[in-house]
Amino acid sequence: MSDQSSIFVIDSMAYIFRAFYGIRANMHSKDGLPTNALFGFINSFENIIRDFNPSHVVAVFDAGSETFRNEMYSEYKANRKECPEELKPQFDLVKEYIALRGIPLLIQKGFEADDIIATVAKQATGSHIKTVICSGDKDLMQLVNDDTLICHTHKNNLMIDAEKVVEIMGVRPDQIVDYLSICGDSADNIPGLPGIGPKGAAKLLAEFDNLETILASHDKIKGKKQSETIREKADLATLSKSLVILQDEMTLDKSYEELVPSQPDFDGLADFYERMGFARFLRDLPNIKASYEGNSKPTLKQSLSSGGPVTLRVETFAPRPFQHEILKLNAEFESRLEFDVLAEMSHLGKNSEEIFIALKNAFNKCDLTLASENHTVIPEDLESKRKCTLTWEWLAATWLHDIELGLEQIASNHLPLIQEHLFLNAKFAELLATATVEYNSQRHDYNIVKSIPELKAVLDEITKAKLPVSFDTETTGLDVRSATIVGLGLAIRDHHAWYIPFNSDLDKEEILKEIKPFFADSSLKFFAQNAKFDLQMLHYAGIEVKNIDFDTLVASFICNPSRQFHDLDSLSLHYLNYRKISTESLIGKGKKQISMADLPVERVATYCCEDVDITLRLRNELEAELHRRDLRNLFDEMDIPLIPVLSKMENNGISINLGTLEKISSDFSAELKKCEEQIHALAGHEFNINSPKQVGVVLFEEMGLKAGKKTATGYSTSAEVLENLAAESEIVRAILRHRTLSKLISTYADALPKEVSELDQRIHTRFSQTTAATGRLASTQPNLQNIPTRTAEGKSIRSAFQAPEGHHFISCDYSQIELRIMAELSQDPGLLEAFNNDFDVHTHTASLVFETELSEVTKQQRYAAKAVNFGIMFGQGPYGLAKEIGVSADEAKQFISNYFKRYPDVQKFMAKCVEDARDKGYSETSFGRRRYLPEMLSSNGRIRSGAERISVNSPIQGTAADIIKIAMIKVADELEKRQLKSKMLLQIHDELLFEVPDDELEIMKELIPQIMTDIPQIKVPLKVDCAAAKSWDQCD
Repeated sequence: MSDQSSIFVIDSMAYIFRAFYGIRANMHSKDGLPTNALFGFINSFENIIRDFNPSHVVAVFDAGSETFRNEMYSEYKANRKECPEELKPQFDLVKEYIALRGIPLLIQKGFEADDIIATVAKQATGSHIKTVICSGDKDLMQLVNDDTLICHTHKNNLMIDAEKVVEIMGVRPDQIVDYLSICGDSADNIPGLPGIGPKGAAKLLAEFDNLETILASHDKIKGKKQSETIREKADLATLSKSLVILQDEMTLDKSYEELVPSQPDFDGLADFYERMGFARFLRDLPNIKASYEGNSKPTLKQSLSSGGPVTLRVETFAPRPFQHEILKLNAEFESRLEFDVLAEMSHLGKNSEEIFIALKNAFNKCDLTLASENHTVIPEDLESKRKCTLTWEWLAATWLHDIELGLEQIASNHLPLIQEHLFLNAKFAELLATATVEYNSQRHDYNIVKSIPELKAVLDEITKAKLPVSFDTETTGLDVRSATIVGLGLAIRDHHAWYIPFNSDLDKEEILKEIKPFFADSSLKFFAQNAKFDLQMLHYAGIEVKNIDFDTLVASFICNPSRQFHDLDSLSLHYLNYRKISTESLIGKGKKQISMADLPVERVATYCCEDVDITLRLRNELEAELHRRDLRNLFDEMDIPLIPVLSKMENNGISINLGTLEKISSDFSAELKKCEEQIHALAGHEFNINSPKQVGVVLFEEMGLKAGKKTATGYSTSAEVLENLAAESEIVRAILRHRTLSKLISTYADALPKEVSELDQRIHTRFSQTTAATGRLASTQPNLQNIPTRTAEGKSIRSAFQAPEGHHFISCDYSQIELRIMAELSQDPGLLEAFNNDFDVHTHTASLVFETELSEVTKQQRYAAKAVNFGIMFGQGPYGLAKEIGVSADEAKQFISNYFKRYPDVQKFMAKCVEDARDKGYSETSFGRRRYLPEMLSSNGRIRSGAERISVNSPIQGTAADIIKIAMIKVADELEKRQLKSKMLLQIHDELLFEVPDDELEIMKELIPQIMTDIPQIKVPLKVDCAAAKSWDQCD
């Protein structure tokens, strides 16, 4: 929609704050400045320009100083928190972008952005020019009139006119000032009339029309309390009105006629985007530049008249656009739909214009109501389809399903359904805009395999090509033990792919028979996005993949573990600037989600072929990035070989005794009940122990315990707060115990039985190597790494994990692995001496720091030494150490000082870690794994200090994670080589758990520690504690 007769006024402050709090991703420029608010602002602003193409536009800002309102009322906005440190530098960055973009900017000291907006709107109205205010601020609704609208761009470009104001607020635009004067505004600390809220204010204005009449008629108001408030607090309402009403008579340094954007500084923008790390905006610049240089892409009408295939990319007002596959039409399609549609236009015959006119007429006759949450509900049979409420998404799916029937049949088959069931909006035309057209020089060649001979030919072609094979399984779900394969995609060349449907006329067993030797061929290299999932799906179908040599998900994570998203859709946008078909657009989400098996084969085929094609093209990009970052060896030698190891571990699962678990749950529940009774008795009455608010009232008001600061929601009853009070209060200790039991019951005792697989009565956790930035593995569904190890309750949970008959568990745990790595990396003589001589390192440290003989070190001294040994790695300071070992901060400070005197190279190592991370922008493990830390250059001291702590800890913790990964790969290889029946089940950070047949017990007890300690890159002696038992708890 191009609007050449309106001024678009951008409430920049609102957009900046919304973006800052809405985008919580860890985003930073190359020089360490936070950029999340900047990114969100640019994204929103470019959407406005794209959607409306206004001839006049201005970005309005606050001056950042006090205004005349503060002089009128000292408490004005006094309740607002100080601007976050991470946000402060971004205001100037936004203004820099605005200047480079050629957008006029207005800012005036002593006034707020809202006053500037009001003045611009009034000036424009006086010249009969429409003003569109882009904001979600309710204060600005007072400006709405016939010539001024508010556009809420975060609500699908919702245009708010006078009628919409009434619908939203319950009052007219000219009553907004009085409305806010009555009910007040907590955001700006405007008092209003105490006790009268929004509904009360609207009701009063409906009866008396305006504030002055209400104040003069207080004796006529029903309700004694309200009447008294209005009479006694009239001055507050009058003050509030003077604060709320916007000043529209300002003298601005630009008239509305001057608010015309100039040509952007494209070179400057390119440098700016590069510096900020905004690859997406950088890729969009050529298109924007072309439009300014008169080289904009042809209109659809021009392209069609010139003949030849073109691709229509239709943008969207929806926050989550959908993108359909190719929709073949032969027509002039001059409108823009609310969804993202890819339509390939070509001339197909003389009757094409007639078909287009018929379709267009059908749209015009209908009344569309969008149902974005319901867009993919597709009934199984055609009769039900005819009866259901259709949406454009379903209509497109229907056309795609019948594409081979030809356009004439499509029109004749479905126009009656369109006219009968498709609901179009009365303002449909107003939501449309001129489509831009992109010539598509590279056509996709996606093919459905329709016969077994064709499948053989495809597999033969791929095998002879000897090129890496991108593959992907489409399934009925994400649980590999209950889902089934719907189809398989294969690709070896860009823009070309095959889809093998498992739910078509092809015999599934015949398909499996053909693909089994194909995937077992060791001469072929296979790769995927999240290959572990596809390996498991094929495993449960009886297919084993011999050679995995790449995974785009893992590659992306290794290249930048701090990046928020590594899914295929995000990677496609980031590296290829291509928005692929989303899974949600096919099958929906939530309760209304359907299965891939419920869709026509043609739709799944296009989706799957696109996935393997995108994965193939991403491989090229990611391989280059791996080499550029010097990460290829790490990727090839550690993270890729680990994928089949983790896949097999997940398939193995672990056995659990449900009877034992049921008894544990019963015991915990009985103790929980006693604990609850004890708490109520100590409080003197019953209350909801799970309610922090009620707990706060009992502890800090009724029992008078010392509380922290009271917030709007009540007192803080966090674990930290309660633990500080536990020593002095029995009820606090009981509440903490209650919380512990509740968590154990809900997280483990009652939850674990639900995770038992019906296939083998075992629990199968999922391991992720793309979660923790340090490179540590994560366990989910369920998380078996977080079961407490040092408490009696944690041990009882572990006791339910019991080895099957004729087997034992073996637990092999690295001893003090992180301290050994500290010694390795720092090369501190004192630490090296301790480990080279197999001393107790904590006793050794205590003897050095306290200057006493090893034999005379007390338990308390060893405890203190242990605390500082581990605390140093995590950046623990004197206050943290003091709290942990029960000494004063000064004593703790002295202890740390003595520690560094005895281990001086540890301190040097830590300083070097910080320096290297600041210079390079990342920390690095002994094996080359990187963790990027742009926060090292942050101007915010708190953020910078956090990054410095990470720069010390990550090389240590990351190296430990790498060591156990190497051990896992070597153990798995040795088990296969020796054809042992023992199974690797779990990795719990520094521990590996195995299920071992009794006749292999002695072999494994010797073999595993031997492999785990043989890591040539690490010179410090590694030590592994090994224990065998019938249950997991007994291995501790």
